[in-house]
Amino acid sequence: MYREKNLEESTWRLEHGEAPSDEAIKELSRSDRYHVMAMEAALHRQEEMQMELPANMLKTAAEPRPTAYIPDDLGIPKPYGNSAPFKPTEAGSTMRHYRPPVIKAIEI
Repeated sequence: MYREKNLEESTWRLEHGEAPSDEAIKELSRSDRYHVMAMEAALHRQEEMQMELPANMLKTAAEPRPTAYIPDDLGIPKPYGNSAPFKPTEAGSTMRHYRPPVIKAIEI
C-alpha cells in the first residue's frame, strides 16, 4: 500500500517536472555541494603550486645531488668542483653485529 502510494506520487511529480521525492532533492543538493567543494579545493591547490615554484623549476621529493647545488634564484645547477660535501651512507642492518670502537683517552 505504502509503496504504491509512493510510486503514484513519484510518477505524478515527474510528469509535472518536479523531483520524484524529497530524498532525491536532498541527495542532489548534497552531490552538487560536494562537487563544488572538490572543484574549489582543486583550484586552490593549483593556485598554491603556481605561487610556490618559479616557472622553470619543478617540485621533486628526490634527495639533492651532492655534486651540485641549485640556487633559488636561477634554478640551474652549479657544480661544487673538488669541494663537494661529504655525505656518508647510512649504516646498514649488519652493523648490529659489530662492537662499537673503544675510544682510549689521550695522555700527554
